[in-house]
Amino acid sequence: MSGNPAPSERLSYRPWDAETDADAAFAIYGNEEVTRHIGGYTPSTVEEAATMLTKWGRATAAYAPRYNVWAAVHEGQVIGAALLKPLPIVVKGQRTITDDIEIGWHLGRDWWGQGFATEMGRAMMRHGFEDLGLTELNCVIEMENERSVAVARRLGLKPQGSTAQWYAKTLLHFKTWPQ
Repeated sequence: MSGNPAPSERLSYRPWDAETDADAAFAIYGNEEVTRHIGGYTPSTVEEAATMLTKWGRATAAYAPRYNVWAAVHEGQVIGAALLKPLPIVVKGQRTITDDIEIGWHLGRDWWGQGFATEMGRAMMRHGFEDLGLTELNCVIEMENERSVAVARRLGLKPQGSTAQWYAKTLLHFKTWPQ
C-alpha cells in the first residue's frame, strides 16, 4: 500500500488541499505556540496558510503518495498533520531529500493534551512498518519541545542523542524499528 495511512482510533488521514483546508491550516499554523518548534513559520492570514499548503504540495510531490504530510481529521475537522517523509539535508542553502524517513506530528493548540499526537505517531509507525515495509523511522525534535519529546517517549522511540545531520540545525534524534 502506498496511499493514505489507515484511520486510527479517532483520526483519519488525507492529503492537504490548499483550496479547502486553508482555514483549518490557519487555525493550526497561525498560532505561534504551535509553530515555534516546527520551523517557526506562522502564517498571518488564511491566504498565507493556503500559500503554505501549496508549497507543501509542491515539496511533497516528489515522494507522494508513498510519503507525505497528511491532514489529520477528527470528526470532520482537520486538527493537525501526521508526517512520514524523507528527511532533508541542507548544503550551501540547497535542500536535498535523503533516504532517511522522518515520523512526526503537528497538532492545533486546542487539541493538545488529549492523546492525538501519540495516536498520530502510532498510525505513522504502523503505516511505515506494516504498509510500506520500512526498517527504521527517525524523529527529530527541537531541544526545547518537551511535549514532542514526551510523545516520542510514549511511542517507544529510542533516544540517539543530538544531531545536526538534517534541517541544518541541531535537534534531538529518536529512532524506532519494527517490533
